[in-house]
Amino acid sequence: MSQELYDYGDRQIETGLFGNAPKAQGISVSFNERSGHSKNALFTESFDTWPPQGWTITQLGGAAGNWQQSTDTYAGAGSAFHGWAHQSFDSWLVSPAITIPAGEEYMLSFWEKNQYMGSWYDYSGVLISTGSNSPGHENFIEAYESNSSISTYTQKFIDLSAYAGQTIYIAFVYRGNDAHNWWVDEVQISEKRYHYRTRQTGTQNWGTAASWEIFDYNTGNWRNATAADGYPGQNPGTGTVTIQNNHNITLNVSPQHAIENLEFNSGGTSTTLSFQAENSLIILNDLVINTNTSNNRNRSVDIGNGTLTVSDVYVYSDGGTDSRDSFILINNGTLNVSGNVTMNSTGARTYIRFTGNGTLNVGGTITGGNITSNNGGHNTNGPNSGTVNYNHAGDQQVGNYTYHNLAISGGGRKSLQGNTTVSNNFYLTVDCSPWAITTLPLPTTRPMP
Repeated sequence: MSQELYDYGDRQIETGLFGNAPKAQGISVSFNERSGHSKNALFTESFDTWPPQGWTITQLGGAAGNWQQSTDTYAGAGSAFHGWAHQSFDSWLVSPAITIPAGEEYMLSFWEKNQYMGSWYDYSGVLISTGSNSPGHENFIEAYESNSSISTYTQKFIDLSAYAGQTIYIAFVYRGNDAHNWWVDEVQISEKRYHYRTRQTGTQNWGTAASWEIFDYNTGNWRNATAADGYPGQNPGTGTVTIQNNHNITLNVSPQHAIENLEFNSGGTSTTLSFQAENSLIILNDLVINTNTSNNRNRSVDIGNGTLTVSDVYVYSDGGTDSRDSFILINNGTLNVSGNVTMNSTGARTYIRFTGNGTLNVGGTITGGNITSNNGGHNTNGPNSGTVNYNHAGDQQVGNYTYHNLAISGGGRKSLQGNTTVSNNFYLTVDCSPWAITTLPLPTTRPMP
């Protein structure tokens, strides 16, 4: 037997003992450092750059001001903002031409909020034209008036099914003199989706329509889901599923169809999604676990022995004490993340907790928080079970954590972010097609001084 030492720049892992197998030729394993929209949207505009490309900004009133960029955003660096002033505004923010595919149902969504409504309000709304893009032209027909008070960013949906096969222009129009403020952010046109949110407090089953409300495009409001609506993922076309504060859901089924996003609302009461048996769930885009607003409260996804497949994971905990935990729990199940796992706080508050021989497969990287087996999380203690597998086919950053089992697979360059401790086994799989080499478990893995 011979000992192998891989030197990854100034970051080192001692791999322990390899057998005396012949070494493959021409293999390079390098660890050099390198530095919120639906992923299938037809059209997006974040307003992170200004003026937005292809949009027109026109003032039809006598005012000197107009639409401008704001740093008060729902996401990203900028939003579109129109403020009040002692001037007469008739301000138009008009999109470029957008063609809605024939035979498909699409929707417009955006995030908005406002200020100084009530007696100050004059007009703010969304108009759509299938003809002229000239501001004020009679072709523009009102699709929505934003005339109610919205103090925090709220997402609005507008059904575009009637425009299938047509080219449209979308105008955000503000009118008023000494009126109100209006912010608009993250404009998107995507295939029509059916959005669900939990209906009631306590513990409910995912696979029961009575556990859910569904967004009604006809009324613009939420209503109770019916048997025909089904539960999220029972039918094609599920969009964002929201688990509201103090609503605990048991995944008692494996939905036949994927959902687009899963989000936990922030709030002051513990909220959990628990996988029953070996059930599975596929999320095409993001899992977002938002923060608790009270101490001694948890927000969590308990995968147990099931399987969760998702693009990106965001785990948040803000303010308060270390008793405001947000985390993902894995027993013998599997968490497949094709993108990144992002935790925004310390390991005592945001963490991935292994309690069995489960696996986290990650195609991006892991940042923030901690990987642990401690109940309640821990800032430094690593896990005593479980495997993390960095499996992207290209370049990838390996998070700076302590691992129980660490696996490196896929291809490209894998970059260590610091000295890395593996308390049990380190697995290295190298693709040298048409052959492959996979290491045996390496029980003496530890960081080099």
